Amino acid sequence: MASAEVATEPAATEEATDDVVITVDVITAEAGGAASAVAAAPALAAAGAAAAVAEARGDGLDGLDRDLEMLVDALVRAEQGSGADDELLPHVIVCWFLDHARRFRWSAAHAALALMERVAEHGDEEQRARVAEALAPFADLDPERVERALWRIADRGGAGAGAAVTAALMVLLSSSEEPDLLVERWIDGSPAQRELVGRARRLLAAKGEVLAG
Repeated sequence: MASAEVATEPAATEEATDDVVITVDVITAEAGGAASAVAAAPALAAAGAAAAVAEARGDGLDGLDRDLEMLVDALVRAEQGSGADDELLPHVIVCWFLDHARRFRWSAAHAALALMERVAEHGDEEQRARVAEALAPFADLDPERVERALWRIADRGGAGAGAAVTAALMVLLSSSEEPDLLVERWIDGSPAQRELVGRARRLLAAKGEVLAG
């Protein structure tokens, strides 16, 4: 059985961009140093988000500090469940984030998943398709959350989003310890969900993959 692709955590490095250092310093000051763990949680989330954004900043948003700050803020608000769910970022920032979501596995996975859930719920079809593609690398980290997001995207329809959901479902099914239960849930869902899981199973069978369970 083919397994889902699992990224290897990059080795720690002492090199840090000035942007990350400045951001973390500001966050630490705002957290009050000896504040409680609850009060410091947003700061920790912001530090992780800032680190992930800084790592990828050379891939399309280099120099657009305001856009990077907006993304970090959106990641923190999504993880903390604050702000309006439908208060989305500008399209170009959303697309950049989704295209580079894999980089957020190591330092801000929960924040990234939370923001992707918001985009899946309130974004347009192109953004939903990009979310489905971006979710696949997170299938091994939080399969239930990934499945819920794919479920919502599938139910919203759209050819582009459907193709992306099918591809992500193939990853999810390949890595699942109970793929039969996942299939049953989708078969019991909407006509679109039944069609997509059926398509994913046929494509996996064509590749010669035998699912566990």
